[in-house]
Amino acid sequence: MLRHLTLALAIATPAAVAAQDAGGFADVVPAYDPEPTLSVGVGVSTMGITVTPEARLSDRLGIRLPVGYFSISESFDVEGNDIDGEATSAQGALLVDYYPTGGRFRLSAGLGFGGYVVDASGTDLTVTDTETNTDYTVTGDYSARIEQNSNVAPMLALGFASPADRRIRLSFDIGAKFTKYGLSVDTSELEADANFDSTDIDQLIADFNNDAADYPVTPYAHFSVAVRF
Repeated sequence: MLRHLTLALAIATPAAVAAQDAGGFADVVPAYDPEPTLSVGVGVSTMGITVTPEARLSDRLGIRLPVGYFSISESFDVEGNDIDGEATSAQGALLVDYYPTGGRFRLSAGLGFGGYVVDASGTDLTVTDTETNTDYTVTGDYSARIEQNSNVAPMLALGFASPADRRIRLSFDIGAKFTKYGLSVDTSELEADANFDSTDIDQLIADFNNDAADYPVTPYAHFSVAVRF
């Protein structure tokens, strides 16, 4: 009997010591907290071709600075008017990213800077008489511009990103920028025409701006491939 008791103690004692040591070690070593990482991404977004410096500050917090640009020219017809137009995007954003679980999913909020500008020009403007509701043409050149009412606007987005410790990171976000757009028209060269009536043109501008005010949201989407340093 004594022999069996001695053998049991000999087996149990190292296991108990190991368990105590493991528990003490767990109490001393803190949980893993990733160090801040820096990366630069290149991709496409509703801003245009986009470059994005990014700092991942912790497993739950990050900061991004996407900057985008594009320009496109096109001719089109608007209510019987042949117009040459150019749309330009020169904008950026400051976004704070929150990873609620420390994983891939993130929520983002911040400010957008700059925006879209559409410049248009044409000759001989067809407008609608506000009294008779009939169309007539004013002879001469004119130009118009559509742009944001403010160059700074709040933004919200959600998306997914590869883990911060990956050398190559992929990310995708969708969201919105909250801003309104307005139309302005230069009619100085149309005023020489006897048919020119500023009331009708002012009504055309007001109708556009009222419609634009009903949609104070600009969609945002962004896909990026980033390299971590």
